Amino acid sequence: MGASRGIGAEIARAALSAGDSVVATARERQAMGDLGGAGDEMMALRMDVTDEGEGSAGVADAIARFGRIGVLVNNA
Repeated sequence: MGASRGIGAEIARAALSAGDSVVATARERQAMGDLGGAGDEMMALRMDVTDEGEGSAGVADAIARFGRIGVLVNNA
């Protein structure tokens, strides 16, 4: 789910190809495959969207790394 496959993975790849920074999430971080190794503009996080604390921590991690969140895509 999330960025591990399907439309979430394709959105993440398209954003990276366009030169954007991406914070991608999935229940299992390793499920994101090649997205996890996309370089400095990519941050892969494990996140269970049913856990509000993990969501809040993910937002804080994204802002700490990239300074802001410009666009959020929720496709869980």
